Amino acid sequence: MGKIIDNYIEEAPQLLSAIQNAVRTQDAVALSFVAHKLRSASVNLGATSITELCKELELIGRTGTTLGAQDKLSQLQAIYEPVIVALEKERQICL
Repeated sequence: MGKIIDNYIEEAPQLLSAIQNAVRTQDAVALSFVAHKLRSASVNLGATSITELCKELELIGRTGTTLGAQDKLSQLQAIYEPVIVALEKERQICL
């Protein structure tokens, strides 16, 4: 489990940044793709709050727009750090 957490902690910031970029550039295809990737990684770790927001972002992107994505992105950014902290604590238990 520790290796999975390590991979997530390494990959998630890049995915979050890519979601931010997709919203900023109004790239619905990229939004859907990257949100799906982060959602898949998050579900494997039980990060349900991130999983649900990424699902919503993915669905927004699939409609061919980014309308409404900024609000979901703000929510995702607000919960991201506490989830990472919790995962880091879990990783320490796994060591």
